[in-house]
Amino acid sequence: MRRKITTLFLAICLVLGLAQATPAVVTLDSIGGPIVTLLVGEETMEVPMTLGERGWLLPAVSFVTASGSLTLNLDTDISPVDPVIAWGMVATNLAAVPVPFGFAVGVPVVMPALPTTVAASAVGGMTDLTGNGVAVIPTNVPSGLLQDNIFAGFTWSVGPAVAFPAGAPGAIYPYGPFAFGPAPGPLGGAGILFDSVGFTLTGFGDIASLTGFCSIVPIPVPPSAFLLGTGLLGLLGFGWRRAKG
Repeated sequence: MRRKITTLFLAICLVLGLAQATPAVVTLDSIGGPIVTLLVGEETMEVPMTLGERGWLLPAVSFVTASGSLTLNLDTDISPVDPVIAWGMVATNLAAVPVPFGFAVGVPVVMPALPTTVAASAVGGMTDLTGNGVAVIPTNVPSGLLQDNIFAGFTWSVGPAVAFPAGAPGAIYPYGPFAFGPAPGPLGGAGILFDSVGFTLTGFGDIASLTGFCSIVPIPVPPSAFLLGTGLLGLLGFGWRRAKG
């Protein structure tokens, strides 16, 4: 009888270990779409995202004001394995003074409660239409970088200021590529993945064409680790029963 009980206990531990090693797929269809806030100069515009096959999407949307224009598109993946926000934008300064541009969005994600790694990137180009110099100056606070990302109170950022002096009108200059990570991140679980991009573009007619992404990836625990842990629990249970008997 004792052998049957011990065998059953070990079998239950094995099943539980395999179940925990394979994270469940969680959908967010029932959650309302995130709202993206766009910034051009002193004006803002809010646009809702729509749900696609893998996550929330924002097809290319344009925001035009007297001081500048911003075209933005977002693509997210909210799977528990690899939550990511990817973005692309084209900002044009239409004023005689530096103009701020940017966007902010928060996307709900659900991951296994495991350690994570985080990463981010920013890359693109700047066009100096008038030849009087061009600069992209990040405005995110407190990081002072172009892109800030936050999950569970943990922040990772990427994208320094880049400036080029006066040169040939219409000259094109690179921005980056700049990368952060992969680096250790916070504990996973349910939460909001925030992505904020903010910068000032100097000079009338200057254009910044930028792309980037942020991601947070759970680190899977090898099944062998779960099996080892459950096996030790089984041995402890067996020893306890022998001592009791």
